[in-house]
Amino acid sequence: MDIKSATLGMLQQLKDLLLETAVSQYRLPLSALSDASIGQHYRHIIDFYLCVLGNGMVNEISYDNRKRDTDIELDPLYAADIIDRLSDTLNGTDVSRGVLVEQLLDKTSGGIPCRMSSSIGRELLYCYDHAVHHLAIIRIGCNIHFPELSLSDEIGVAPSTLRYRS
Repeated sequence: MDIKSATLGMLQQLKDLLLETAVSQYRLPLSALSDASIGQHYRHIIDFYLCVLGNGMVNEISYDNRKRDTDIELDPLYAADIIDRLSDTLNGTDVSRGVLVEQLLDKTSGGIPCRMSSSIGRELLYCYDHAVHHLAIIRIGCNIHFPELSLSDEIGVAPSTLRYRS
């Protein structure tokens, strides 16, 4: 599987879960998630994908300086629309294109970020792993607070773990 197919699969997984979640569940601060909501985790996941795919032909990516669109936290249909737009954008994206990624690694470094060369494909791989991680957190919150939700066995589990378990 290539990174475009994997990304499209992850975006679809995010959308599928999103559409199963009631607005009240999506917005509710959950004690099991340190009072974060499912919507806040969705916003965080989507923010990272927007850093890579949402800004057209950017040459630099900074996850630290992302937009943090709080409407995503509150409106699951708005979040689903952004997921659809990300999927559409991905189709025309050259994943081999080089980019420069900057990230602050130490709060004591005077605000000077680390800068590294990467590619759109490598950053999509990072976003994929990041989404799996946050979906695992969302899964914990759902299992504790919304046991009535029927989650796919794949949500929040890395493909290598699924393969190992089978």
